[in-house]
This record gives sequence, C-alpha cells and structure tokens, in this order.
Amino acid sequence: MVPGAGPSVKRFPTRSGPGGVPGRAPRPKREAARPRRAPRRTRVRPCAAALHPFTGAAVGPASKNGREHERVNTMRRVWERLLSSFWFVPLLIALGALGLALLLVQLQQPGAAEIGPDAEGARAILSTIAGSMMTVVGVTFSMTLVALTLAAGQYSSRVLRNFMRDRVTQVVLGAFAGVFVYCVIVLRAVRRADDGLGVPDLAVSGGVALATGSIGVLIYFIHHVASSIQASTIIARVADETLAAVERQFPPRDADAPDPPPPPDDLDTRPWQPVTAPRSGYLGSLDLDALFDFARAHRTTVRVERGVGSFVVEGTPLVSVVWEQPPDEDDADHLRAAFVVGRHRTPEQDCAYGIRKLVDMAMRALSPGINDTTTAVMCVDYLSAILVRLAGRPTPPALRFERSDDAPPALRVVTIEQPFGPFVDAAFDQIRAFGGANAGLLLRLLGALETVGAATDALDRRLALARHVHAVADVVDRTIAAPIERVRLEARMERVLAGLRRADDAALFTVSAAQQPLEPGGLGG
Repeated sequence: MVPGAGPSVKRFPTRSGPGGVPGRAPRPKREAARPRRAPRRTRVRPCAAALHPFTGAAVGPASKNGREHERVNTMRRVWERLLSSFWFVPLLIALGALGLALLLVQLQQPGAAEIGPDAEGARAILSTIAGSMMTVVGVTFSMTLVALTLAAGQYSSRVLRNFMRDRVTQVVLGAFAGVFVYCVIVLRAVRRADDGLGVPDLAVSGGVALATGSIGVLIYFIHHVASSIQASTIIARVADETLAAVERQFPPRDADAPDPPPPPDDLDTRPWQPVTAPRSGYLGSLDLDALFDFARAHRTTVRVERGVGSFVVEGTPLVSVVWEQPPDEDDADHLRAAFVVGRHRTPEQDCAYGIRKLVDMAMRALSPGINDTTTAVMCVDYLSAILVRLAGRPTPPALRFERSDDAPPALRVVTIEQPFGPFVDAAFDQIRAFGGANAGLLLRLLGALETVGAATDALDRRLALARHVHAVADVVDRTIAAPIERVRLEARMERVLAGLRRADDAALFTVSAAQQPLEPGGLGG
C-alpha cells in the first residue's frame, strides 16, 4: 500500500479529535455515573452480506471473535521472522537427523550378526565424518558471508534479506549440521562386542550414506552461490518478489461486484478518535479484514492513517475510529493488532519496496566507482515489467462499504488511495537524474515508458507516463551534447508520445502532458 506521506498520494482529509495530539495529559478515569458506549458492546446481528475489503466482492457475516485476527497476525509475524533467519531451518533439519539416528539405533536387534566394521572401525568412520562435516559447515558459512558482503557492496544492502531468506542456503547449512548431529548420536551408541550390544551397523551405514550425499550437496551449493551473486539473478529475484506483492496488493476486481457508493459528505467532520502507534518503525503489513470486521461489529467507521511502507513514530496516529469518546485500551490494542510495525520494510504487502530496491541497484551501478550501465539497464527492464503489471490492474478502492438487504451501504473502512503515478515516479525519477548524461540509459527509459503505455488505456496513467517523457526531454537538453545522440533521442521521444496518444483524447492529452509538471513520488524510502 502506498504510504500517505507524499503530496502525490490522495487521501481523505483528517481531523484530530480529542486526544489526537501527542503528549496530551492522561485521560481521567471513568466515574461510575459515566454512561457506557452501549452500541459498541451490544451483540449485533450479523449482516447478510458485505463488500470484501480488497476486491469489493460479497462476503459472509462478520467475525464474532476479532481476537482471531490478532492471533493470526502474531503468528504471521513470528513465522516471517523465523523464515528470514539462518538458524530456524537448519535447526529443524538437525532435529530430524537426531530423530533418524535414534530410530536407526533402536532398529538394531541385540545379538544380531555384525556385517560391518567392529566397534573401533565404526568409531573411526563416524568421528571422521563428524569432523569433516564441521569443517564443511565452516566453509559454507564463510562462502555465505562472502556472498552477502559482495551483494551489499556491489548492489545494495537491501538485497541481503533475499539472501537470508534463500531456502537453498538454509537447507544446505541444515544438511551439514544434521549429518554432524547424526554421527555424534550414533557414535555414542557404538559399544564393544563384549558389552552385549554390538555395533549398530544400520545406523553406521546410514551415516556413510549421508556423508556421501553431502558431497553432492556441497557441489550444488558452490554452483548456487556462484549463480546467486550474479546481477541478473539478484534483479530477477527482486522483481519476482515484487510481482508477487503486486498480485496481493492489486487483485483483479470482481466484475459482478457493485461499484462502491460515493464518500459521505460529513466524512471529515465526524468525531474521529485517533489510536496511536505503540512503537516507532516501518509499517510492514496491514490486515484490512480485521479492521473491517471490527467496524462491522461496532457499527462504526475506521480510517487508516498510515500506509504500508511508511515510517510511523511512536505516539502519532496510526488509525482513527468514529466514536464520541476515545477508545479504551482493549479496543485500541485490538486495532493496533491489525498493523505490523518493524525495523525495516518488507515486500509482502509493499510492492513499492521492491521498486525501491531495483532503483537502489540501478543507482549503485551508475555510480562513478562502478559505472555498470548494463546492470542499470536490466533494472529498468524489470521495473517496466512491474509497471506493466500495475498498469493493467485497477486501483483498490479507498472506501470499503458494508452492504445488507435491508439497509443502505454503510462506510466501514477508509484507506489511503494508491494512484499509479507515484509508482512511475519512484521507478524512474532517480534513475533519470543519475544517468542523465548516459544516452543509452535514456533510450532504455523511453522504451520502458513506451512498453508501459501500451499496457493501459487510462488517460491519467498515460498522462503520468507522458510527463516522464517530457522530463527526459529536459534532461536531454541539459546533458546530451552530441548531435547524433540528440537526434536519436528526440525521434524516440516523438514515437513514445505518439504511442501514448489516443484518437479520442489527443487534444486533451497533448495540452495536459505539456502543462502538468511532475510531482514528487510519495512511496517512502
């Protein structure tokens, strides 16, 4: 979701209600005679149907237990943190190896004929495998750290999260650690023949088989590291992650869903009561279903004050609710549970963050110390693929209504509008500024604008692309001196503008594109 911090992001006006200013005096305790907010506590009859917060399609009755959303969000946060760590998956594999070792040792029947090495030979084999695995684990960690260092220095520190979430690296580390744990457990079970237990031949043979398979795992890991640090692989992974976020953030609208009603006239004058952020950090995700169910259950309206990807400060408004009095702590915690605030941005619901990472890699490639135009052009190519996907998707509605058979539509959730223009600005503004004197990069930017323009017929989106064509023209006038390059760029600009025009709005398109300046992007850092 596009953060609502920039001037190019449209949103509905806000008005701080009582208690909306940070640093206010504490609210006095309730007295016994103070009336309760009965409508908020009364059990309400579930509505027959409602509009889904994302798609506008009809959904079933409201959830009776809003705490379910809080539990789901908490589990989701924990699961994402575990998957982003280097230790979780290896720990699971090591525990599995421990269980396998205990199982194979128990399968050894007392007094069974020994077909493998004696006790001393088994100890030597298992000790050698265990020591070798610890050496390989150290080498694997070293290779991983080298890859992380190269990626952070060559591309951007923001791509490190992609390496840490790499499932191949986690599984390889777990495989080597698991073989070590397996050998240690089986080594403990090896006894001399006169002890009456003998050597667990099946378990020892399993250790040899695991060690043999680890050789193939090591070879594959070396190949994987060599491939993963290539620019094309890193850029493609970031783009795939961003395209998946676009699918989640901009779902196709149901053709059978009715159009939402216009916003109420008294929206900005309602008694909005703010709920402040519990901590400072980046808003990683937002559960609109939880807010929608909360508003339905309490027959009120909830307004989102900060968009996904924006930085929130502790004590500032995070969400507001229409009530005559400020919400109590229980309701405030319920509303805060729909927001995930962390130390860094995440791509799950923030496709602007993926655009930001690609732009960072392009600018790093264009820096004088690296001067890698090819990598920058690849970033522009994948940015155009993301914008094409965005251009073909409808903007999610900023107003979420509840519908029922016996009542007019009721506004339940107000979110921040996500126009197409700021995404284009975030993708191309800084690249155009950094590569102003690079004629090849400017040609590729024009090609990307032409490709994105062919994917949409919306006038406002084509105008946003045309403004970037005019911005490229300004850069050409200021930085390109060679006549042959200027002629080539000017011819390409004319072709792009001709492709953006349509017969039914050619006059409006030309005037608007020439007169309306570019607005600064509002997608956050």
